[in-house]
Amino acid sequence: MKKKFLLLATILLLFACKPDVLSLNDDGKTFRTNVGKSFQLSLPENTTTGYRWHFKTEPESQMVITFVSDETVRPQTKRLGAGSNRIFTYQATNSGVVKLKGFHSRPWESSENQQIPAVEYTIIVRP
Repeated sequence: MKKKFLLLATILLLFACKPDVLSLNDDGKTFRTNVGKSFQLSLPENTTTGYRWHFKTEPESQMVITFVSDETVRPQTKRLGAGSNRIFTYQATNSGVVKLKGFHSRPWESSENQQIPAVEYTIIVRP
């Protein structure tokens, strides 16, 4: 009985440490988290086309979340031009509400293309 309990406790602990992951399917949704917790955005990206993800928060003056890192997860295939996933990690640093807007654009294109967000999440951080 003790072994089963320890196994269950270990599994629950492992899942509790894994950050929440938002994707394109979560566009427009509200995500709730607590101060000190991390969360990730996993979005498709094909860098060979020049399109890259860029994010901004609104209002910018509130430091509710902090960007931690991003990494590109390469595709399993060796085909040229295959898309990959880019994973952005953020940490909830203060309580409050902020909109996280993602823009999928090429840096050399006009700023008009960078004004319309491709994804938008409302992040609520509780104490």
